Amino acid sequence: MASNYTNHRTTLDKKSLRRPDGFILTISSLLSSLLKRSNLVYGFLLVMISIGVSIAFYVNHLDAKAQLGKNAFFQAEKTFEKEFKTQESLTFKKMDVDRKLTESIEKIKRIDSEFSKTRAAFEARLKLGSLYFDHGEFDKAIAWYKKALDSAPNTFEKSIVLSSLGYAYENSGKPAEALQAFQKALPLGERSLKGDLLLGVARNQEALHDLVKARSTYDQILTELPNTEYAKSAEIFKDQLQ
Repeated sequence: MASNYTNHRTTLDKKSLRRPDGFILTISSLLSSLLKRSNLVYGFLLVMISIGVSIAFYVNHLDAKAQLGKNAFFQAEKTFEKEFKTQESLTFKKMDVDRKLTESIEKIKRIDSEFSKTRAAFEARLKLGSLYFDHGEFDKAIAWYKKALDSAPNTFEKSIVLSSLGYAYENSGKPAEALQAFQKALPLGERSLKGDLLLGVARNQEALHDLVKARSTYDQILTELPNTEYAKSAEIFKDQLQ
């Protein structure tokens, strides 16, 4: 009896070795699945780390370029101040800016080309526009104001450029373009510019012989900006409408 029992046990053990139970198979499958998933996770993490390093490198590169642009603009300003001192008698008078301020104009233009996507480039473009405007070269001013507008970093700067562009168009005898520039600036919501912009709109509506709209804009100034210098001007100009 004992011998048969032992043989029976031995036979059962051998069968069990050849056929692992379901629990072991399940654990093995789970471990394999986790291993595959962990490989995917590690791969994903490596990709994200690589992207993060690339972004950090790019941002550092942009920061370094922005700083170089700032330094270049500072040096150009110093050159301009030194060069302009010899032209003080021509302040706000018509002159050939490129010929009179050759060195500083070249330096400022170099910032536009070498640091095109930095704030220094925006400031250089605005500076050039204002220089040409202040000395009666309105077509050149318009070209640089347009470049500055395309690179304006926020709504305030954009409002400033549109206002400047409006004045440049107005002074070059292009009231339709001036009106459009002033009107584009108004919805940007810069209250400090609102009075000037509305007066610019009204002046150019008047220049285009649209007296009904001009009167309406002057009334808007009187309503929205009462007891201001803008309201006083609006009242005078409105009374002069023919």
